[in-house]
Amino acid sequence: IWVLWGTSAKSFKNYITSGNIIEEYHPAYYARNNSKINRTFFRKLKKTIKYQFDDDVEWFHEYR
Repeated sequence: IWVLWGTSAKSFKNYITSGNIIEEYHPAYYARNNSKINRTFFRKLKKTIKYQFDDDVEWFHEYR
């Protein structure tokens, strides 16, 4: 699983030849805007981990 945080990371997308890619704004973007990372990002990542590795992730309560 590849998590690409921000525009710079997304520029490497063409070099990734296998695995799932999840893209999101860089955490600094959210800090600058005084907001939190979207919950759907964490749900999507958790679902991908469960599907690909049959493993579970427990996020902080606010991201469930």
